[in-house]
Amino acid sequence: STRFRQIHLDFHTSPEIPDVGRDFDADMFGDTLAEARVNWVTLFGKCHHGMSYYPTKAGVMHPSLKFDLLGAQIEACKRRGIAAPVYLSVRVDQHIGLTRPELICRLEDGKLWGPSAHQASWYQVCLNNTEYVDYLAAQTEEVLSNYDADGIFYDMCYYPPDPGCFCEKCLARLEKSGHARTDAGAHRQQTWEIMREYTTRLAKLCSQLKPNATTFFNARITPNVHRELDVLTQLEIESLTTGGWGYLFFPT
Repeated sequence: STRFRQIHLDFHTSPEIPDVGRDFDADMFGDTLAEARVNWVTLFGKCHHGMSYYPTKAGVMHPSLKFDLLGAQIEACKRRGIAAPVYLSVRVDQHIGLTRPELICRLEDGKLWGPSAHQASWYQVCLNNTEYVDYLAAQTEEVLSNYDADGIFYDMCYYPPDPGCFCEKCLARLEKSGHARTDAGAHRQQTWEIMREYTTRLAKLCSQLKPNATTFFNARITPNVHRELDVLTQLEIESLTTGGWGYLFFPT
């Protein structure tokens, strides 16, 4: 691909925010991108808040959004020859955290991996829950079946804190495989296996729904990325001055 003039259009929008998209102008949106010579823009299907920006049966549409924002954005991009993959947040889903706390990762001390009284943060979903991966798969199918999207950008695909999630389901899985709950090495291996299970399943689904779909799992760019190239159609390197990794992440 020669599409290197790329925008990642972060759009994490609390359900408390009113009038989302009220003044959206599709032609102004598309023309602005085209005039800037953008030829690839990642548009938001579901954000960290768990809100979707299109009419959805699988997820939860943002309550103050009154039209199909994602559809209008994709159409505007396609009319201008701009590639438009769609963003789905994976491990972070605040709506799921608030409504389904049993699906959230637990830290070694037994506490939920998420916000606390003294720490602003997001709830972190445990991907050892087939039910939640089903939820992501259903959203993937909606996007790739109903829109001319170029693929899916899955975000927040990092590991839990070493050696892994300590929810009851993860600990029971360790025992079922013949390991003690305190076996850190086995726990790390299980964490890897869980990641490979959901990334492989979702990448295969994307390919089945749209053979030329791009698939990318953010946070999987590591020195061992060669082990995961089967689920990545491209490598996208996010390096910011903030966020804990900095610009030196790119040359590394």
